[in-house]
This record gives sequence, C-alpha cells and structure tokens, in this order.
Amino acid sequence: MKRSNRFMAVIAVILAFALTFTGVSIPVNASATSTVKSITVKNLPSNTLTLKARKTFTLKTNTTSGNLKFSTSNKKIVTVSSTGKIKAVKKGSANITISLKSNAKIKKVVKVTVGQPATRVKVNKSALTIKKGRSAVIKATVGPNTTSNKKVIWKSSNSKIAKVSATGRVTAVKGGTVTITAVAADGSGKKAVCKVTVKAPITSLKFSKISGRLYVGKTMQLSPVIKPAYATNKKCAWSSSNDKVAMVNSEGKVYAAATGTAVITAKATDGTGKKATYKVTVAKANTIASATVSDPQTVQVTLSGSQKLPASSFVVKASTVLNGTYNYTIPLDGVTTKDNKTYTIALRRGCSLSDYVRVCVYVDGLYGTGKSSIETYYSKDHSNRRVYMTYELEQNESFSREFTVDRARGICKITVDKLPDGVKYAIKTDGSNAISFSGTVRKTGTTKTTIKSVDELGDIVTYIITWNVSSSSVIAAYYIPQYGMIGTDDKYYSVSVKPASVAGGSGKYTYSIDGDDYGLSVDITGRVTGKIYQEGTYNLKVKITDDNDTKISTTVNCEINAKKAIKVEGYVKDINGNNLNGVSIKFYNQDKATPYKLAWNGATSRNDGSYSMDLFPGTYEVVISIRDDSTYLYNQKFDKSETGRNFVSDVLKLTVNPDNAKYSVDDIGAWYDEYDRQCGTNGYVYLVPGTSYTLKAKGMGKRGVITAKVDRKAVSVTAKMSEDVIEIGDKTSFYAEKEELYKFVPKTTGTYYFYSISTGDPYGYLYDENRKELAAVDDVNHDLSTNKNDFCMSYKCVAGKAYYISVSRYSSNVYISKTNPKSGN
Repeated sequence: MKRSNRFMAVIAVILAFALTFTGVSIPVNASATSTVKSITVKNLPSNTLTLKARKTFTLKTNTTSGNLKFSTSNKKIVTVSSTGKIKAVKKGSANITISLKSNAKIKKVVKVTVGQPATRVKVNKSALTIKKGRSAVIKATVGPNTTSNKKVIWKSSNSKIAKVSATGRVTAVKGGTVTITAVAADGSGKKAVCKVTVKAPITSLKFSKISGRLYVGKTMQLSPVIKPAYATNKKCAWSSSNDKVAMVNSEGKVYAAATGTAVITAKATDGTGKKATYKVTVAKANTIASATVSDPQTVQVTLSGSQKLPASSFVVKASTVLNGTYNYTIPLDGVTTKDNKTYTIALRRGCSLSDYVRVCVYVDGLYGTGKSSIETYYSKDHSNRRVYMTYELEQNESFSREFTVDRARGICKITVDKLPDGVKYAIKTDGSNAISFSGTVRKTGTTKTTIKSVDELGDIVTYIITWNVSSSSVIAAYYIPQYGMIGTDDKYYSVSVKPASVAGGSGKYTYSIDGDDYGLSVDITGRVTGKIYQEGTYNLKVKITDDNDTKISTTVNCEINAKKAIKVEGYVKDINGNNLNGVSIKFYNQDKATPYKLAWNGATSRNDGSYSMDLFPGTYEVVISIRDDSTYLYNQKFDKSETGRNFVSDVLKLTVNPDNAKYSVDDIGAWYDEYDRQCGTNGYVYLVPGTSYTLKAKGMGKRGVITAKVDRKAVSVTAKMSEDVIEIGDKTSFYAEKEELYKFVPKTTGTYYFYSISTGDPYGYLYDENRKELAAVDDVNHDLSTNKNDFCMSYKCVAGKAYYISVSRYSSNVYISKTNPKSGN
C-alpha cells in the first residue's frame, strides 16, 4: 500500500511538470486565493434603494457575483437574480440580503422601497464663504413631494479645508475652496453642490532678504514669504519708491532702469494691511567690450566698466577652427592693468600663438555678468594687398577661365568692377571663393578689372586684372607698376622691369622709348632698366613696333614710383641696458595698403650691438628676436633719419657659469626651455626676469641643466654640468642621434673609415681624446649609399685611444670599417 501511495505521488509530480511545460493551466478557485472580510455596495450611497414598479437595478459590489448569494425578504415586493439584478414588483418594502457563498456570516442587507425615487436635489446655497474656524448649515430638499426617501448623504471634496456633518453643517478648517455635495440617499444618483470658500487672512508677509543688487537692464523676481501657506488671498499690490531706478510689475518682477537705489513694497490686498519692503541697489553690469591679440604672446581685454580683477579671473583657450571648440588652455605669465578696465594678458613665452590661430578669452567675476567670454584671433600681418595680373586674348576669341582668391581664410565677400565688352562673370557659391569668366571679346585694346576680396578675418586683397586683347593688326601690351626705394647709401632706385604681357601682330617686336627717358633704357626684350635718383612717379612711354610691319605699333605706359628712404640707426639692448649682438630686428609697416615694400624688413645687430636700417617714413611694429624669444614694440614712428634710435628687449643677457671648474660651457650648444624654445647658446642665455626657468643643453659630450628664477638684478646663472658620452667601444655600426657624442676605442691601430647611410643630409665629425676636431665632412659620396648627401671620412687611429664621433643636422646610421667604401681605392 505504501509503495502504491509513493508511486501515485511521483505520478502527480510528473503530471504537474508536464502541464507546466506544455502550456496547460489549472484553474484556481478565486475564493481560495482571496479573502473577503466584508461586502460593500459600490453604487448605493447608503444601502437604500427606491425603485418604481417594474424597474430594475443591478447591484455592484466589491467582489464578483459568482462568489455571492442574493436573496429577498419578500418576492411579491422585490425579486433579485443570482447576479444581483433587482426588480421592483409592487409597492412596499423588502430587504435584499447579500452573503458570501463560502461564509454566510459575511453579509450585507440593502433596504429596497418600491415607490417614488428622487428626481431632483436642491440646496439652499450654491456658494458659501466662511472664515476659518466658523461653521454654517446647508439645507437640502429632495423632490418631488411624493419621494419615498427624502434623506441625503453629505460629502466634502476636501475635508482638510472644510468638513460637513450628516445634517449639512459645514465647518471651516483652513483657507481654500471645496465643493460640498448633497447626494440623494435612495440610489437615484441625484445630487446638488455648494461651492464653499474658506477665508484665511494673511498673518505674516516678508522677504527672505531685505536688500540686494541688480544691474541695469536686468530683472529679478521678488516673491514674499506669506503665512499661513493656505491664506485665501495671497495677492499683493506692488510699488517702487523710484521708478526711474527700478520698476516693478503687478507680479513682483523688478526691472533695473538706471543706477541708484529704490525700495520695492509688497502690500497684502486681503485687507489685513500686511506689507514687506526690499531695498534694491542698481549698478551697471560689467561685460567684455573687446579683445585683441596684438602679438603672438599678448592678449588685451577691455571691459565695459572699471573693475579690479585678480589674474585668476582670466583664462585664455586656443583653437585653430573658426568658432570651434576651445580645448587647449594657454598658461599665462601674468595679467596687468593701469586702469582696471583694460587688462594685458601675457601668454607663457613658450606658448606663443601661431598665425591666424583662434583664441577665446574667459573672464570670471564680472559685476552683474559673472562669467563672460569673447572670441578673437591672432593675425600676424593683416593684409591689404594689391595683386596685378594679366589675361591675354585674341580678338573674337571665345574663352572660359576660372579665378580663385588667394590665401583666403573662410568665405570671402567679393566684388567685381568693370569688364571688357563681351565678358561676363559668376561668383561661385560653393565656398571655393572662385570666379568664372567667359565670353567673346570683340574689341581690341586694354581693359582693367578690379576685384576686391574681404575674407572672414578682415584681410583685403585687391586684384587688378589687365585684359590685353590683340589681333594680327593690333598689339596689346602691359607693364605692372613698379614701386621702389631710393637707398640712403647708394642714393638711387635700380629699375628692372619687363612687360607682363605683349601680344598681337607677328609676335616679333622692337622696343623704344617715346619721349622723356628719365635716364632709363629699354632692351630688345622690352625690359626697362636704369637708375632713378629722385623720388616721384615716372610714366615712361614704351613704344612697341611690329618687326614685320612698322605700321603696326602701340605705346604702353611703364609706371615707376620711387620714394626716398630714411636711415635709422642705434643699438639693441637688454632690459638692463647691455648691448646685444647677433639680434634680429624686424620692421612691419602698419600701413598695409601701401604698395611700397621694403626690400628686406630686418637687420641684425653687429658685434657691438649696433644696427642700421633703411625704411620708408611711416609707423612700424618692431620685433626684436633673440633666439626663439621675441619682444614686440608697437607704433614706432619714423619720419626722418635717426642715429640714436635704440631698441630695448625685455630679456636679460646672462652669463652661464658651470657648477664644476673641470667643465666648460664652451661648445655645449643651444639652451632650450621646457617648451623647446632656444634661449641661448654656450655661455650666454637670454631670459625674461620674474619667471622660473628650467633650461637644458647638450653638446661635445657634456650635458647642462639650469634651474633658476631670474630677477632684474641677475647677471649670471649656474649650470649643473655632467658628462654626456655614449660608449660604443669598437662597434662597427650604430645609430647616431644628431648632436650626441659617441666614444669609439679601436682594438688595433690602422686607418678607419667612418661613413653614413641615410635618407637625410648628415654632417660627420671626428674628435680626439681631448675633444679636438680631427675631421669634419659633408656630402662625401661612397659606394655603399645612393644618397649623395651621405658622408665618408677616414683617420689613422691608435689602438686603445679614445675617439669621439658625432653627426649634426640629421640623425643617421654610422658605420666604422677598415675597408674603404669609396670606389677606386
């Protein structure tokens, strides 16, 4: 028997699993899974119901009718179905009992009257206003007069504001609005409502702050704290003591009109007289008015108003994309100002801006603005160039040509003025800054077209295109105007200019000068040469005659403009007045539109620190460059020759002293800072005072490190010196980094060949044990390399002695052999 029971249990488990995994569900009795503790009728307000004879009503309960049993106390008056549908039979009253099938003790009795149900409910007040803590009675009338059940049920939409009793007495709890509803108790669903407003007066009105600052043109919202929070009427009347300074609207929004002070008042409108005041001080907001990048290491920011700001308020970021993302923060050397309005930001010397780089300046802590920013850019030389061009065409020639604006940044605004008859143009809209010309030119001769281009950075280029239209019987030619300097030493301008275009006739010409030659001549190619000694404009007339038909000729103007130079001389000094030799001084004419250009815009100071320079009179930016450091001097005016025009760099010339007497800084090479800028060579460095430096140099087998903070009193810095030699023993090959020193010790005495195999242009050196140069070669070919820039040198070396090898300019593979790699040896 036990075995049988066990077997049946196993079978039951298997069936359960099978039903589960085959998707078959087993129905569950709802009464077994849920417990009903009481029965409620959801569609009757008070468990009473009035119905006319022969009318029906279905009861809705909190459980399904399948779980319930319905019964009537008098079937002759009222019947009820198993689903709770009640039917009125005749006048009278009966009870409907609803009970649980599973537990008859849980039941609900509904009294049903067969008679006249309510058709309307009225209240004596549709609206009621009472004060907090007070009460009032609302009366309800149920009609018609023959209604069997005239009782009503009272309800409040929010008993936290106002509650209502069973007799219709409304008690005000707190401020607000509620709806009191009288519902017929007979289940007819008829009802009436009264809107009740509970008045709660303001007991306290104040601002969280009694004063504050606002900036002209700005607004602020004032919101007083009102108690109690449920006050019925929270509206305030707003006013300003001075509308010229600050105005306020009916919602408490304050607008700052002008600098000064005003008192804003908020007064309760509920009759309590409560009020609060707020004193507002109006000032001008401060913003960034402008920003310029005057040179690669200086940004100047001008604020709209004076405000003292610390250097930490300024941040400069860079990007090379127009209106792009500024993701590189430039370190600053300092921020200075003389008036707290215009600030000069010195960028870290090693982080100078490249040409046309975009920068964004961020300024924090501005009055009324907080943090603001402005974009600008560095332009090395804002151009206003004039470019001359020539197009040659034959009469009646149909053509199509495309012209593109040169060196434009972004999309240009282009204008075209005057074209030859028969020529049309179209400016392309694809962002290429190109113009297409096309047509057929019918008329011979010369026409000038002016094209003006302005790019997104403000650079202007004016193109003057000369159209030379010729034929077999008409010569067309053009000389580009010349602008030159009459030097202060040679006292003349040397002219040499060929025609930019000559066409027509037979193609063979004879040139001559028609009229005054101004001391100039023209050769068989049309080149005009000679010397101009006096400044002015010379319009030389060059006659061009066809060699095959002298009747065919033309006269062309060759315009030559000469201007006398002034000589500027002086000395270049460091910040302490020491003369600086070997320093580059460059001059950039601030008149960008001038056609006169310097033949060479710079000079180099001599051994004694002196310089001399020929300039056109005008205003120049002067740049002093010492190694990789530059000092910018703006708006330097030159209107006459000067002999004492000195320029002062903002660096100090400092002597480098080794930390150990056994070392010398001679021939150690260039000193570089952490930004890889060259700051000096061998025994001298050039540094800006007030800055901390870490400089490094290496050369001739030595390495040096300078760590110092330089001030104006400094005259020297100390270098920590050490050996910097790479031992290679008697290796036959190695990779030589440029400027490194490699120690070679041969095991046998003999002639050794030292040669490179590379793709660059290395220069080879060999030194003895005392670092004295034994050989230095460049571009000495050998058979093992196809690179003509490789080197090969030889020397008879003694076994056991030390020799040093180095390469300059380019790193390369170096080979050491006793076999000569050159042919014929």
